[in-house]
Amino acid sequence: MTSILTTARIVQEEQQDSSRAPQFSPFSRPGIPPRTKLYSTGNPEPNKFWVDFSPVGKETSGTIALMLVVSVNVGMPQEVVWKRQRVSTAIFKAPVKGTITVRKLNLDGDRQADLTVHGGPDKAVYAYPVEHYEYWRMQVPEMPATLGAFGENLTTRGVLEKDLHIGDQVRVGSALLQVSQPRMPCYKLQVRFDREDMTKLFALSRRSGFYLSVIEEGKVKAGDAIEVVERDKHRVSIADVNGLYFDRPIDRELAKRALQEPALTAESRSMVLSRLAQVDSS
Repeated sequence: MTSILTTARIVQEEQQDSSRAPQFSPFSRPGIPPRTKLYSTGNPEPNKFWVDFSPVGKETSGTIALMLVVSVNVGMPQEVVWKRQRVSTAIFKAPVKGTITVRKLNLDGDRQADLTVHGGPDKAVYAYPVEHYEYWRMQVPEMPATLGAFGENLTTRGVLEKDLHIGDQVRVGSALLQVSQPRMPCYKLQVRFDREDMTKLFALSRRSGFYLSVIEEGKVKAGDAIEVVERDKHRVSIADVNGLYFDRPIDRELAKRALQEPALTAESRSMVLSRLAQVDSS
């Protein structure tokens, strides 16, 4: 299976050989109505969803307004057959109704299959912006037509990777969470989308979503506001860390600032140090 460092190297080489996937913003596309229904196929099914693409997420008085949880999604590990191999995965998550308790390591009703790369205190909760769904529907027509398609626990609205910094504290429902790191894609995305190139596509897109650790356990539900209650002083965003993972050349000043961030996870710190070592040895 592809390691984290191998994925980063493949993506760096890909960026040298071809242009990055086109940028896409549902907020700026003319002709998209205020409410757009997303389908991955031409046959509507009961679990299809509405996504409101009206402009949100502007900063006012030091906080971000109108950031919301669109869906809470959970799932337990299951064994599937992919490419004639049995794979244990918990990436198949589905929206749930009502209130769900967020605990230190996961949500009630949710687990991770491979704890070597998923879960743990730094990755207790995974959030993914609903704004990215339209991009993926255009890029991957066979995309699953349900929220939680990327294995996220929280499908969010109004907050992107550039909006949150490592170490920022956010209140979601009654839970207090801390932004920890972007997602580094693994082959489970290939299993979920049944595409061998999905790991590379995900990394190239920079639409990583973000992991959160749990400071205070609490309850969350769809419709809850997401409130930034404390900004980290180093101001290293999730998008910045994605750049440190994949950009060539690496931004040394940004790398230095990121490494000074106490909340930077061990995984991210190792990735940044490895990138710097690659540059120094070349």
